[in-house]
Amino acid sequence: MDVLSQAKYEDMTEEQKMLIDTIGADCFMDLVRVYGGSYVYIPKNDNIVRSIRNRNIRNDFNGHNFKELAAKYGLTVARIRSIIKETKSTGKG
Repeated sequence: MDVLSQAKYEDMTEEQKMLIDTIGADCFMDLVRVYGGSYVYIPKNDNIVRSIRNRNIRNDFNGHNFKELAAKYGLTVARIRSIIKETKSTGKG
């Protein structure tokens, strides 16, 4: 029998309870089983949003609309060029 399955909410630390309250007990136990004792990085929201924004910029790019994209996304033309250049060098998009 899996001893971990006998764990109760009351057995948990405050931090563990916060995770359980956020993702649910089953998901928390899955994390413990898979990643227990290791460091897991959880990215900030803006990291994911930035990736989506950059993908949208690449999709909207038509070869010459740098200024329009800069205005649409609230970025500089230089930053738009950089995002598009990253696409060409990494093969993304």
